[in-house]
Amino acid sequence: MERHHLMPLDEALRETHFPGHDADLARLNNGATVAHKTLSFDELFFSRTGAGPEAERHRP
Repeated sequence: MERHHLMPLDEALRETHFPGHDADLARLNNGATVAHKTLSFDELFFSRTGAGPEAERHRP
């Protein structure tokens, strides 16, 4: 994760939904935080690999 400048998924979710008082609101509103990058990477990875919770629901 460090190599790609990502953070643990639970931290990314917490930071985007409950930003701290010192959070940069402009970056949050533009989706330009490490947390947003992490969530985007996670979504793309699981959609491309066919893994994750969404894939489980669509399997025959």
